[in-house]
Amino acid sequence: MYNTNIVVDYNTITGDNSDTIYRKQILEFVNVKEFSDEINTRIEKLYDLHQENDDLKKIISVLRTCLEQRWPFEMEDKTIFIFLFSFDYFYLTYPFISTLINNTNSETDLVEPIISKINLNIKSK
Repeated sequence: MYNTNIVVDYNTITGDNSDTIYRKQILEFVNVKEFSDEINTRIEKLYDLHQENDDLKKIISVLRTCLEQRWPFEMEDKTIFIFLFSFDYFYLTYPFISTLINNTNSETDLVEPIISKINLNIKSK
């Protein structure tokens, strides 16, 4: 259902083309051909599978703090998880999520870059 063998590099491309590449890479990751509600459905299933992971809980907690500064309402963890697949975070989220999907134990090293990016976004907004 998920492709953990892609190169996510949209963040290294300058200009408008980076958005196009990002969209293609999201589609590749969730194994769909075109944008539809199926993307969110598959991301939500991914959350359901890994919601008890301590590192993921930590990331969601930090991202919640960031989002609460922008929007004055509470969001479910599953909704917050979807934000990790946005343009700002997907290139960092992909390696972390891939380790969860593949049941490798190296995800802890991948948490700090995500949290650092979230914190950077908090300070710049």
